Amino acid sequence: MNDYKKIEIPEKYFFDMATKEYHSWKTAFIREFIQNSVDAGASKINTSFKNGYFEIIDNGTGMDDQTIQESLLTLGGSKKHGSSVGGLGKAKEILYFSWPAWSIRSLYWKVDGKGGSYNLSKTKTKYQGTKSSVYLGETFPDPGTCLTTYLNYCSLPNTKVTFNNQTVRTSQKARKGEAVTTIQDLGTLYENEVTIRPQVIVQAHGLYMFSSFGPVDRSYIFDITQNSYDCLTANRNGFKGSWQDKFSQTLVNVAIDSHSAK
Repeated sequence: MNDYKKIEIPEKYFFDMATKEYHSWKTAFIREFIQNSVDAGASKINTSFKNGYFEIIDNGTGMDDQTIQESLLTLGGSKKHGSSVGGLGKAKEILYFSWPAWSIRSLYWKVDGKGGSYNLSKTKTKYQGTKSSVYLGETFPDPGTCLTTYLNYCSLPNTKVTFNNQTVRTSQKARKGEAVTTIQDLGTLYENEVTIRPQVIVQAHGLYMFSSFGPVDRSYIFDITQNSYDCLTANRNGFKGSWQDKFSQTLVNVAIDSHSAK
């Protein structure tokens, strides 16, 4: 038989996978959208939640049809390079494919989607930046709270974020102090000038990735200088391979030095 059939994907597949793969899928949802906007060079990110729809609008560079089709809307596809924080690989699954209705407007293109299906059309007028709208319904009733919590651990002085037309006010929990040590080709560990529970806040270009509650007895900030998609796991909840070993050993060394100093 030469008649091939496509593998059918149940409507809830992507959402079920996201809740399993991400430590907190709600935080990941917010994180991935903010990261995409920052990677696009956005200085303004406006978000809102009304009638079950979460909307995010940025003034970044936008996406052309090739990026939309071959990277954003292709499983495993990713086109981000250079200083970009994330790729477009796993993110799209939680951002778009998990939801019953979603849309994207960017440059001369408009996408209307439902789960893993979509329709791409060209528009007559140019949209500067990118606007995404996702129907969350009652599944995620408090995106504003999660947005504020996420931004508390970011360092984005040149990016203004609003929610429902109000500037998001954060209780900043991450402010770099003196450099403590460097992991070659990975990043630098800094003292955190903000007093919070002992942990290491891992950031990439000011964007919060995750926290490590290893052996340290105070708060630190680890700034990744390596391309994050080369050293972080697919869900960006931790380092992969030998990078995790080097990171863990560094925290042990810092904890020993801190204890010895005391």
